Amino acid sequence: MGRWMQCFSIEELEQLDEDQLAFLRRAMEREVSNNPEILRILRQRVQPIYDRMASQRRAQRTRSRRRTPPATDPSASE
Repeated sequence: MGRWMQCFSIEELEQLDEDQLAFLRRAMEREVSNNPEILRILRQRVQPIYDRMASQRRAQRTRSRRRTPPATDPSASE
């Protein structure tokens, strides 16, 4: 059943049929997607990782930005 179902034991899940399991999975996905409290907790937990990745990305972009010489137009020299 994947990570969504880890909050239920196998014994609990075995009591449900396939349709009920699918309904439960959709309900959990909806809750994770729409519940502001869950979203706040998730953001709080992953914010340090995001900040670290974003700062690394900014550092990479500033190092990779090299000044390129202006393009020369061959027709301009005539």
